[in-house]
Amino acid sequence: MGEARIVFTLGEGASLPALLTSGRCVAALSPADCADAHEAARAGRLPPLPPFMVVAETPRALVVSLPLMPVAPEQGWAALKAPLAAQLLKALQRQAPGLGRALSGVTVTPPRARQRARLAQLLAPAFERAVTRVPGLYLCGEDAEPVPCVSGRAGRFAAHFTLKSR
Repeated sequence: MGEARIVFTLGEGASLPALLTSGRCVAALSPADCADAHEAARAGRLPPLPPFMVVAETPRALVVSLPLMPVAPEQGWAALKAPLAAQLLKALQRQAPGLGRALSGVTVTPPRARQRARLAQLLAPAFERAVTRVPGLYLCGEDAEPVPCVSGRAGRFAAHFTLKSR
């Protein structure tokens, strides 16, 4: 499994609806839909109702992250890009009517396979994974975790180190 990304770009003069600019929106119909999407992705199938997260990256760009997507060769994803983007746009338009008319572009990035964690990464203390060789630069996202997970731990360590260094 991997995370696919779709970027919806709005045309000149268009603005994002207030609901979509208020931060991060996570959309899933039910926990059962998340479980079904996880099972489908592990089997190499596109989930029928994929849960997704929407972030307003800029005033004219919405980034939709789909964390439960099957990893397939690029040519396998070529046929899936347009239907998946259309399915997500339809779901977004329920909350933001007229969004489709305001779009000027859509970019779909297929998921990539994550590399397996090495034993040294699994055994290293969590705070060591957040520290980099550059003074004052700390990892606070997925790269600071040895396995794919959603956690605020690395961000908490990065904030702690930043405040401690002042």
